[in-house]
Amino acid sequence: MTSPERDCRRRICYVTGTRADFGLMESTLRAIVGHVALDLQLVVTGMHLSRAHGRTIERLRRDGWTIEATVPWRGNTSAGATANAMAGLAKAFGRLQPDIVLVCGDRVEPFAAASAAHLDGFIVAHVHGGDRAMGQADDTLRHGITKLSHIHFAATHASGARVYALGEDRFRIHAVGTPGLDDIALLRPATVTERTPVVILHPESPDESAEAERAMLLVKAMESAGVDRATVVYPNNDP
Repeated sequence: MTSPERDCRRRICYVTGTRADFGLMESTLRAIVGHVALDLQLVVTGMHLSRAHGRTIERLRRDGWTIEATVPWRGNTSAGATANAMAGLAKAFGRLQPDIVLVCGDRVEPFAAASAAHLDGFIVAHVHGGDRAMGQADDTLRHGITKLSHIHFAATHASGARVYALGEDRFRIHAVGTPGLDDIALLRPATVTERTPVVILHPESPDESAEAERAMLLVKAMESAGVDRATVVYPNNDP
C-alpha cells in the first residue's frame, strides 16, 4: 500500500531515448531520486532498446536504475516509428500519471514524449531549449518541443532569449546551465600514461557519402598527427 507521505510527492517522469541524453541528465535524475518531495519515474525508449546500438537499457539496469516503462521504437519510416512511440508513451503516461514529464534535447524521442504528454494534458518540462544547430533538423524538433512545453530550463541566457522570442512567457524560462557539466567535477585527472585521444564526429548532413568522406579525412588527419591509439565514441542512429 502506498504511504500518505509518498502520495504527497511530486512524480517526475523522465523519458530517455539515448545514452547521450541520459548521460547529460544523470546528475539531475540522481538529485530527483534523493529529494524527499520527489519521485522519479524512468521511461526508456529509442536507441536504448536497439541491439545494433548496444541495447543500453541493460547498462541502466546494471547501474541500479528502476525502469517504470519501456516503449519500443518501431516503424518503416521515421514518422511511422515516432507515431507508434507517441501512442506507447501516451499509454505509459496514462498508467504512471506523472505530475511533470521531463525531456531533454532535440531528438525525435523527446519530441514524441512532449507531443504525447501535451496532448493528454500533462505538464512538460524541457531542458536545453533555445540552443542552435544551424541547418539541421535538430533545430526544428527542438523548437517544436519548446512550443509543446510549459517549463523551460535553458543552458544559457542566449538560449533562454531564443525561447522567449518563440513566444514563451518569461516566468516559465529559467537559465540554469547544462546538467552535463556536473560530472566534470567528479572526474579524476588522468596521468600522462593514461591519456588517450577521444574522437567524436557529429554528422552535419543526411548525405551518407559526404559523412563517410569526412570520417576518412578525420582518420587520415589522426594518422598524420601520429595518433596510434584513440577512443572513438560509438555513433548513434543519425544518418
